[in-house]
Amino acid sequence: MNYLARARTLISGVPYDISSDDSTLAPSEVRAGLKLSLIEGVFAQVHITVTAGAFLTGFALLLGAGNITLGIAAAIPFLIQPLQLLGAWLIERSGTRKKITVSGSLGRAFWLLLLLLPYLPLTTNQRLVALVITLLCSHSLLTLCSNAWIHWMTDLVPPRLRGRYFGIRNTAMAACAMVVNAGAGMWLDHMRTLGRTRDGYALLFGVAVLCAAFGTTLLARQPEPPMQSRVQLPLADIFRIPWRLPNFRRFMIAMIVWNMALGTAASFFGAHALQVLHIPFTTLAMFDVLTSAISLLSLPLWGRIADRVGHRKVLLICTLGVIGLPLNWVFATPATMWILYVNAIISGIWWPGLLLAQSNRLMEQVPNEARGAYLALFAAMTGLGYFMASTLAGGLADLLANVQWSLGPLTVNNYQTLFIIAALLRGSVVVFWRKAL
Repeated sequence: MNYLARARTLISGVPYDISSDDSTLAPSEVRAGLKLSLIEGVFAQVHITVTAGAFLTGFALLLGAGNITLGIAAAIPFLIQPLQLLGAWLIERSGTRKKITVSGSLGRAFWLLLLLLPYLPLTTNQRLVALVITLLCSHSLLTLCSNAWIHWMTDLVPPRLRGRYFGIRNTAMAACAMVVNAGAGMWLDHMRTLGRTRDGYALLFGVAVLCAAFGTTLLARQPEPPMQSRVQLPLADIFRIPWRLPNFRRFMIAMIVWNMALGTAASFFGAHALQVLHIPFTTLAMFDVLTSAISLLSLPLWGRIADRVGHRKVLLICTLGVIGLPLNWVFATPATMWILYVNAIISGIWWPGLLLAQSNRLMEQVPNEARGAYLALFAAMTGLGYFMASTLAGGLADLLANVQWSLGPLTVNNYQTLFIIAALLRGSVVVFWRKAL
């Protein structure tokens, strides 16, 4: 790539060395589509940041949620991943990804109902049921469109530029997450000191929905390359066919185990921070800000490395890098908070590369024919693994609520027990499934 193309890429965020051989669309259409997708990702990230992680945990606790509800609420996006099988069937039947993606993205509007929930004259159980049902509806629509979006972007982004482009896109999203995390954390702490926590959440969710709506308009303007194949598969075949490809099958099983490792702990980091360590939202947000800041530096680097050495090597290296991260939450105490700052730095180094390589490895494993079926089955199976682990972990957290045990000089509680199990499960993926990555 010449220096002029490099300069244009740095300024616009979109690779300019695109030729007519890279796509069935004109190079100008591809560049315009990639630019729209870049901006759309930033606005979508606002909604993603405000409605997940510690913010979702804090909102659920505000409504009176216990450990099992926390686990279910955080794992709902993974529970309904089998809907991607239906999404894949719709793609193959309709021959379009754009309409499905745009329609499904409207699922983010359900958060307008959630911002009203604390104000309604309902009992705690009624609020929690309403929370779970609303999250189910929202994520069901988003899940139907996620397969279509991946399918769409796989055709829109030239294969030789995927590492570089998604590295830039993910960097922009990480920068957005950094700003939103900091602002949202300070806002919620401020409103909590005023005794107006529910008002704080109402404003956050309102802003998130507005940003999501703008993102949907950008999606509607993106060009869609014609589908390379339209295999009219029966719905049952969408489940059966992907199992026949050995490399894909092994990769999917490895990712099921990996998602089980994530589900065991991810839902409870926020609960441990808020209820046991009594960390304010501002500090929790600063952890995410620090991770995002490091990601701004590491993401483009991982993209370039992946284009040179391959996504498999990057995936294996970054997986090794994040195995021990849950253990930092075991050793962290109110007197040793620096451990969690180190944890945030390490996360910013390894997680961006892992997520980038994981998504691109999936694209490499999936053939063009019946691509939607492969992507749907992968999402369905890995999602169910996460949901099962998260729900069981919530039950285990309740079961061990009054149980503590010693680990050297440390006293380990129920949440920290889950973090240790999660680290062991992460390690098992590298030990037993390394060749499948």
